[in-house]
This record gives sequence, C-alpha cells and structure tokens, in this order.
Amino acid sequence: CLIALKMVEDAKVKTNFLKTTHLVDKDLKMILGMIWAIILHYQIAGISHDEMTAKEGLLLWCQKKTAGYRDVDPPGIKNFTTSWKDGMALCALIHRHRPDLIPYDTLDKKNAKENLELAFKVAEEVLDIPRLLDVEDLTEVVKPDE
Repeated sequence: CLIALKMVEDAKVKTNFLKTTHLVDKDLKMILGMIWAIILHYQIAGISHDEMTAKEGLLLWCQKKTAGYRDVDPPGIKNFTTSWKDGMALCALIHRHRPDLIPYDTLDKKNAKENLELAFKVAEEVLDIPRLLDVEDLTEVVKPDE
C-alpha cells in the first residue's frame, strides 16, 4: 500500500485525502475515488481536442444536453462539484435521454435529497449504472468532490 500511494503522490495525482487505512479497511468509496483520480490524471487530463481537454469536453457535453432545462439552464452547469448538488442537472441528463424515467416537470430544486435519490435509483435499477455516491456526498458538504 505504501509503495503504491508513494508512487501516486510522487506523480502529483490528487487523491482527495486517501490514506493507507482506507485501502487496508477496504473503504470502497475512497478506493473508487482514488481510481477516478488516477484515471482523471492519466487519461482524461492529458486528452485534448480542438484545444479543449477531455474534462472540458465532458462539461460542454453536459451543458449541451441540459440546455433549456428549468433550474439547470440558466445558469447552466459550471463545474463537476456544486452544479450537481440539487440533483436537477443529473435528473435533466437522464430525462434528456430517457424522458420516460424521470418526471422532470414535477421536480423541485428545493428537494435536493429526493432529486438525487431518484436519479441514483433510476441510474442503478433501470440503466444499470452502479451507485458510487450517496445523496449525502453531495448535499452534506459545501463543495462536493469531483
């Protein structure tokens, strides 16, 4: 564990406070976060197209897919942290591709926990996308991790 974390640290990969105890304790959420940080560092951050990084391209794609959705645009998705806290952007993305799964017109941005739970549940149970976050990971912090 120590050698692997030293290598990640030496490469200046942002690991969001990962400690060896997280690995030893098999803290799945922290391990998945570390894997995402490594992917972001080595695969996504280094990719660019038309002078745009892959991360910027993904943000642009999210902005285009949610354009015109109430309570998302305006102001539009600005980042991969606070723009997702109320669940509206995530619900809008699902609704854009599968409007039959999310009753978007009934959602209220004041009900962040319910919106996020709906999006996570639909993603997991219908779209077969594993739940890697809990609602509290977005709602109980000022600025969620990317």
